Amino acid sequence: MFALLLLLLSLQCFNPTEAENKGLILDLIFEIAEGVIAAFKELSNEFDVESYDDDDETDWLSGLFDEIVINVCKNVKCGRGECVRIDEQPFYECKCIAPFQPPNCRRPSPCNPSPCLNGGTCVKGRTRASFHCNCTENYSGKFCQVGPDDCYEGNGASYRGFVSETVSGHECLPWNSYLIMTFSPFDDDEDVKDDGTGPHNYCRNPDEESQPWCFIRYKNKLRWNNCNVTRCPEPGIYPPHFPLFPSLFLFNPAYEELYEMQVVLGGVDLKKREAADQTIEVEGYIVHEDFNASSTGVYNDIALLKLKNVTEDGLCARETRYVKSACLPPGPFPDGMECSISGFGVTEKDDSGSTQLLDTKVLLINQSRCMEPDVLGDVLDDSMLCAGRMQGGVDTCQ
Repeated sequence: MFALLLLLLSLQCFNPTEAENKGLILDLIFEIAEGVIAAFKELSNEFDVESYDDDDETDWLSGLFDEIVINVCKNVKCGRGECVRIDEQPFYECKCIAPFQPPNCRRPSPCNPSPCLNGGTCVKGRTRASFHCNCTENYSGKFCQVGPDDCYEGNGASYRGFVSETVSGHECLPWNSYLIMTFSPFDDDEDVKDDGTGPHNYCRNPDEESQPWCFIRYKNKLRWNNCNVTRCPEPGIYPPHFPLFPSLFLFNPAYEELYEMQVVLGGVDLKKREAADQTIEVEGYIVHEDFNASSTGVYNDIALLKLKNVTEDGLCARETRYVKSACLPPGPFPDGMECSISGFGVTEKDDSGSTQLLDTKVLLINQSRCMEPDVLGDVLDDSMLCAGRMQGGVDTCQ
């Protein structure tokens, strides 16, 4: 039996180079391990040893195979995927990142099969490995996996949702990735309550941090980051749902006195709460000293908002794919320059304003041309930019 144990431990350190040889070696190790355990049981019975516990077998074998999988995964090439531990032989596999396909995650096949969930439609991109999911109403996420009620309460220890992206925009690693196994951050004691981790890459909070988080691979090293998960609203409390477009709501005289004001970042629909929303309290604001809302136009309708810090590093918002820092280029801006605009403006179908976030590109128009009597006349002043197309259609005035 001692010889069998030595052989088993020596095979654990052996790393064949060919994938098929790895499978054969793991099969052999598994058979030898079962033989060692059977022999130990027989020896225990022969000498009337009562302290043997089947759980000891499970813990010992599980720990041994974790080490084997780690050693094998170090040499497995998974292409665009991760080497993960599984419960069946050969105890590892390549978990591919869509649209790359098993077994080695090197062949892309966008939309076939479709990775989009909850009725989402897969749309192929311009390259052979690109795609995106058009999600049905109320669903979001790269694969439309995040539902309208996907949020966390408290510190998120009970969160069992489907967000798999960090606040920095990185995709989470599967919890059974060999990279995480090498770190071994969590207690495997059976008495520990279910923490929600498993063979998936959804955000969790297994160690009582401040919110759900996950591991990521960054520059081929293991890192962790908080997840882009929405906190559930407090029962019975429904704060004003304003998007971060201050000119739409901030300058009504009713808001001159600061009360419980909030802004919402990341949303694209004014009529409903969304998983990407970030609701942040406003500590104060400074309205432009020359703000003026007259019968002919609204001038200098801009303000500075002071938002309460919501992150540990002193930031007021979590940057995600829905919330980005705005980098303003230095002026002056040349005529004909193409600019991106977004907002909830008036459309030809709804003169009261759209409830869906709109975006488009416009061209800057010569200021003197816009101020001619047959265009905008004296409605436009030097504090504004004129953009759009003279023949009509989409335009803006800021």
